[in-house]
Amino acid sequence: MLKKLKIILFSAAIILGINILYTSSAKASDVNGLAMQPVYPSNQIVKNGILNPRVKPGTKQNLSFNIINLSNQDEKITVQPNTAITSGGPAIDYSHNKYNYDKSLKYNFGQIFSPKKLDLTVKSNKPTKVTFTANIPKKKFKGLLMGGFYITTSQISYNTNSSTSLNNKYTYAMPVIMREDNVKSVPKLSLGDVTNGNSFKTPIITSSISNKEPAMIDRMSLDTTIKDPNSNTILHKKSDNNSVAPNSNFKYVTPIDNKDNLDPGKYHIKIIAKSPEGKWILEKDFTVTVGQYLGTIIQNNQWIWLILALIILLIISLIGYLIYRKRRRNNQSNNAQTRVERNK
Repeated sequence: MLKKLKIILFSAAIILGINILYTSSAKASDVNGLAMQPVYPSNQIVKNGILNPRVKPGTKQNLSFNIINLSNQDEKITVQPNTAITSGGPAIDYSHNKYNYDKSLKYNFGQIFSPKKLDLTVKSNKPTKVTFTANIPKKKFKGLLMGGFYITTSQISYNTNSSTSLNNKYTYAMPVIMREDNVKSVPKLSLGDVTNGNSFKTPIITSSISNKEPAMIDRMSLDTTIKDPNSNTILHKKSDNNSVAPNSNFKYVTPIDNKDNLDPGKYHIKIIAKSPEGKWILEKDFTVTVGQYLGTIIQNNQWIWLILALIILLIISLIGYLIYRKRRRNNQSNNAQTRVERNK
């Protein structure tokens, strides 16, 4: 497992989004003006470009890394220790400080570190050393405790053509993987609920997948097949270079691009996941109801809403007219009766 961890990039960056990149180099990497370099502790397991210490129960662990500002101006940044989760890609994600973590997660990476957040200014063309201290749980944990120091900074870029400024948000992450023993934990994927929906006239199937073990999955391929009620294949999709964090869950969304909607009936999804850590076959039936089908038809055809609105408006107008006519007749009848009484 440790050799496989060498492919994880020690710094990750995105512009207006989150894309975690991987590399095996332990040198400082220039990413949009900032670079990060781990300061390996004495108990570092492998010098692989990330912080990867072997820790002991009930101890304190200092973890440090250098942030190098390669720009020509000082930068204000925020650093937070966040627990690794799995985004819908699926991909390992360090960007969430508050999250509905999987119930199998025994220890929250972000909660065992202090400080909880660090605001600082990194000087131009100078390295800044950042240190966080972890209170390792007293009770021994199995497998991996994984997270990352997530860095956010705002940088102003200028449009040379219009002389306007854009306030762009840049984010980075220094991954951390802690363990206590040499026992290899084996990841295990399981499939939960499978639901169907529709987005921009495209049916989407959402599969809830979880990894309940304290082990990560890397270089994972996904082979997805969906069959209709007649056992005809309506989708076959392959996806490579996916990753899953320990003790996490994610929503895997599969769009069916060649259809506008799914007819009512029972469908079947089969997902074959493969990685160096193992192979998992996830499959389940799911049902498209008549109500869901009609709802999709209406959603995809906005003119139906207009017709329904016109029908409702006509019904309301008709009811109003009938009420008005009834009241008018009653008034006419009462007036006629009044005149008869006066003539007596």
